[in-house]
Amino acid sequence: MKSLHYGLVTVVLLMMMALPVSAQWTSEWSSSSLPSAVVSGWLQFQQTGSTWDYRYYTLDTLAFRVMDGSLSGTTQYTYTFSAAERLAGELVYSLGEDLTGDGIVEFYVLAAYGTASAYRTTAKVFDITTGNTIFLRDIASYSYTAVSIWDANNDGTLDGVFTRYDYPSGANYAYEVYNTGVAAGISGHPQTPRQFDLHQNYPNPFNPSTRIDYELNTPGRVELEIMNVLGQRVRTVVDESQGAGRHSTLWDGKDASGNAQASGPYYYQIRIDGKAQQTRQMLLLK
Repeated sequence: MKSLHYGLVTVVLLMMMALPVSAQWTSEWSSSSLPSAVVSGWLQFQQTGSTWDYRYYTLDTLAFRVMDGSLSGTTQYTYTFSAAERLAGELVYSLGEDLTGDGIVEFYVLAAYGTASAYRTTAKVFDITTGNTIFLRDIASYSYTAVSIWDANNDGTLDGVFTRYDYPSGANYAYEVYNTGVAAGISGHPQTPRQFDLHQNYPNPFNPSTRIDYELNTPGRVELEIMNVLGQRVRTVVDESQGAGRHSTLWDGKDASGNAQASGPYYYQIRIDGKAQQTRQMLLLK
């Protein structure tokens, strides 16, 4: 038995010696400790030649902050939310385009006005380096959702495309397209080819239910999940194969067991054929 034991040890040691040596990893940077309610990560922020440099950012209930480097905790730019923007759930997004010629990406933010039963949402495009408003959609008879930037009519310039809903009924919607005057890099299509278009939910904030619209360019297996701020799944509201075209679903503010959820921010994520595509934030207020 002893000889067998020693033989096995020898075999194990020889196998370990035959394994390739792992690369040596060295610590390069560590962020500060952040509360679980704070969103953070990296975004394409500033152009260097034909490429985008990344910046680290944080997002909380008061402000959106962009650091002065990809591995830095020093804030360079801050956008402080207004009361209406906080009510909308701090919904700030990168447009992925430089619209002012300074080589820095622009952003848009949503704001909410009204009551819990009928919120109206406005959409503002802004320059984070100056805080200046570049474009604003705020009309009392409409509620606006996300804006996308692309050359919608192949004229060589970028367009800002908004979706508006009748307010307060929400019975009808329409698209508004505005020429930005900024030269497009690639005409005819969004710069990042997409298989879908996930719209901002309406109304937002909401109580007790909200509608989520999305469009598919091609048929596919669609999963649309609701998640809490910890990333835990609350409910799957869509899980089926669907054809190309516009689709809509409702979330009633309840989990899979029918339990009403508490007020606060939630996220909804769409997956096409098993691949996560896009996530947006919404706010449930009671």
